[in-house]
Amino acid sequence: MSRGIVALSLAVMLCSCGGQKTFVLISTNDIHGEIAKFPLLATYVEAVRAADTAEVILVDAGDRVTGNPYVDMAPESGKPVIELMNELDYDVAIFGNHEFDKGLEVLNKRVSEAEFDVVCANINTGTTALAQPKAYVIKEIDGVKFGFTGFVTNFKNGHPDGDDEIFVGTEFPDAFQTAASLRVLADSCDVLIGISHLGYDMDPRLVEALPEMDILVGGHTHTTIPVGELMGETVVTQTGKSLKNIGVTTIKMQGKKIISIENHLVPTADITPDQEWEQKIVKYYDVPMMKEVVGTVAVDADKNGVANLLSDLLRKELKSDFAFYHQGGVRVDGFAAGDLNRASIFAVDPFSSRGIRVEMSLAELKELIMNKFNDTTNPKESHSRDLLPSGLTYTVITDEKGDAVDVIFDHKIYPAKEKYSVVLADYIYSSYNFTRPRPTGVTDLVTTILENYFQEGKPFTPDNTPRVDIRQR
Repeated sequence: MSRGIVALSLAVMLCSCGGQKTFVLISTNDIHGEIAKFPLLATYVEAVRAADTAEVILVDAGDRVTGNPYVDMAPESGKPVIELMNELDYDVAIFGNHEFDKGLEVLNKRVSEAEFDVVCANINTGTTALAQPKAYVIKEIDGVKFGFTGFVTNFKNGHPDGDDEIFVGTEFPDAFQTAASLRVLADSCDVLIGISHLGYDMDPRLVEALPEMDILVGGHTHTTIPVGELMGETVVTQTGKSLKNIGVTTIKMQGKKIISIENHLVPTADITPDQEWEQKIVKYYDVPMMKEVVGTVAVDADKNGVANLLSDLLRKELKSDFAFYHQGGVRVDGFAAGDLNRASIFAVDPFSSRGIRVEMSLAELKELIMNKFNDTTNPKESHSRDLLPSGLTYTVITDEKGDAVDVIFDHKIYPAKEKYSVVLADYIYSSYNFTRPRPTGVTDLVTTILENYFQEGKPFTPDNTPRVDIRQR
């Protein structure tokens, strides 16, 4: 692999002159079922192809699903995204953690339907229902060999974020050690492209392990990198989430040598949708049950308002002292005032979550909160208001570095008890680092509880006030 001068600019240069060849790498990440924006993506992709001045390569960095009930609850979960990606002629994709949400058998079915390569270097599927993917693929495009390899997060219990039982029989080797073992891959291609679902905070370590990567397409942390960022000699890009942006990386070659790499994002809000593609997605939204109104919202609810409602409902469901929901489990930014349909209910929680009741002391609650706040295995969720309570408020006390050193619960916790009944969202119970008590109860599905609440007929007036404070000592 020959590396020339790496240049970053805001413009996509589509001309090929003086014997040079131009390639445009179009990238997406963390689509999360946002199929309504595929007509915008299609407009851009087809325009670049129609210009016929560059070869187009289309890749995705994972988390194509989970976030849109019309995709997640389709008769074949996740299939709408795969069908649209096939039609748009994607070339390569990797797994994100949410690809595993519906289990290995469903994931294997989606992979088998994909007309593009799905690669993942740091997975061993063993004898499970998921066929072993390739660690990498090399594609020769207009005489230039492009290598693609991919990596998925494995920082939760040795596997991607999700319930342990989903991953039984699989192994996820260390991504960085795996990447280092692939350095020889650069000898077999002219351009090496890494695709990462490790997150922006982990990508520098990946580049350090595999510095031969010319480009790294990132995902997982929903980071928006407006212009490609140089990490070492690798151009790193990430588009945010939900097809709000399209990643565009222009690669100029002189023979087998890279002359320049230029990267920027294109906001989809600036694109006119392709009308034929708008018709393609109509069928996916033709689900009358999802459009039924189940309740009303009195005033706009922000994410805090929705999270507070979920925690309150879980606490009420099992008549407990306290309840906690997690920030990442609230998959909407809020509810707009007015009618609320069933699709909006399922969009809140696409994971079939439940609440788990346990008995915990205040010291054990403090352990749970502090361990999560100082989370080093999944730092994108650390140092934030992640554990969202009902029945109490609390303040995280931090040191000058921002790490939690104490938790102060509000003065309303009375009468004092040795143990309190606490409902935790099942993801908290199964995945967070704390002394895990034996369950004493379980709720119905969160979506069922939420729909039942709205169907009582009383307009929902949200409490948008944060119940967690963070203060330096």
